[in-house]
Amino acid sequence: MGKLTQFGLLFNEERAVYFPGNTISGQLVVQLSSPMEMKAIRIKFVGRAHVHWTERHSTGSGKNRRTTTRHYSATENLFQQAVNVHGEGINNQNTLPQGHHVFPFQFQLPAPLPSSYEDHVGYIRYHIKGTIDKPWKFDHNTKRAFTVLDSLDLNAISSVMSPSGGQDSKHLCCLCCQSGPIEMEFHTDRSGYVPGEYILLNGTITNSSNSKVEASSAQLIKRVTYHATSKSKTVCQEVARINGPPVPKHGSVTWTNERLHIPPLPPSEVNHCRIIDIVYFVQFQAHLRACAIDLRADCGMTIGTIPLQSLDLYRNATPSEVPSAPSLPLSLAATAPPAAPQPLGFAPTQYSHNPPPPSYAAATGEEAYNIKDEDDNEYTMGETSYKPQYTYYDWNESAFTYN
Repeated sequence: MGKLTQFGLLFNEERAVYFPGNTISGQLVVQLSSPMEMKAIRIKFVGRAHVHWTERHSTGSGKNRRTTTRHYSATENLFQQAVNVHGEGINNQNTLPQGHHVFPFQFQLPAPLPSSYEDHVGYIRYHIKGTIDKPWKFDHNTKRAFTVLDSLDLNAISSVMSPSGGQDSKHLCCLCCQSGPIEMEFHTDRSGYVPGEYILLNGTITNSSNSKVEASSAQLIKRVTYHATSKSKTVCQEVARINGPPVPKHGSVTWTNERLHIPPLPPSEVNHCRIIDIVYFVQFQAHLRACAIDLRADCGMTIGTIPLQSLDLYRNATPSEVPSAPSLPLSLAATAPPAAPQPLGFAPTQYSHNPPPPSYAAATGEEAYNIKDEDDNEYTMGETSYKPQYTYYDWNESAFTYN
């Protein structure tokens, strides 16, 4: 490492999540074993969304057939601010002496902002970068990412109390004969949830055909659409599933209050980012024989961060037990998102299942992502491996007992 024995970013308050409008403060620490010449020491605050993917396209045929690779990308700068803390424009000193040096920083996040998100096609990323600008040599960099979570209050969306449903039907043909239809209808108890809750599923598959329905299932799907400058790409990922029984020919199966658990997930996002949209839906399927296309019914979902307080689960708790935004240190209470108002007619009563306090967790199956980008080099230090964190209410399934 040479002269530079320590170069890192420390936050004054180690928090899992920040909200739009919060202030981030900390220190850039530099430890030198001998004096170092430099132009400046700089701290940059960056919020950026970026998408990139490649596709192979073939043209012509035979000997004239050609395959080309096309790159699609787009970048949205959410914010960017750089400040010098030593050298140029500050004290005009071109040398930093040997020893331990601490440079404090503070930055207020703008509002609104989309929630942090990472995958292999795109990201919504927030980070702080420290740079030692060395003329005629490679710069030294250190980075640290942090999670920003946009508060999506389900209480402010009137439609999420309404059930979401769908249906599908088809006839199967066997040789020259057409049998009776296979019909499917499903609905959820509502259309707005927070991670940790359970989606209640009800529905019926009626099989009037001469063939067996091999199985039934319901999956919670995350659909992410990436918008490049000249093309869009949509990727669907199953994030939760429950399986149901087969349906015999001329028989039926009824789903009654089946529970689909919602793991830690980023909230729905279609408002604050131009190039990444995140939506959710539950897909019900009747799985048919190999040569037939399955029946499918999609039910749109909104995944929020603040739960519906009109639900019995929360309405029957005492006011201090009703979750609003995740708990924050007292010093940050003034910058936390306001709690949703209590619904009219709120009447606290004794309840055997206290609502869980909100916490944070990485999305299920979420891997750590390398946050180095094209502006970084081999001298980049710091925490370059990162997982965003999301709100999660750790309900015990026994609390979701329905008559």
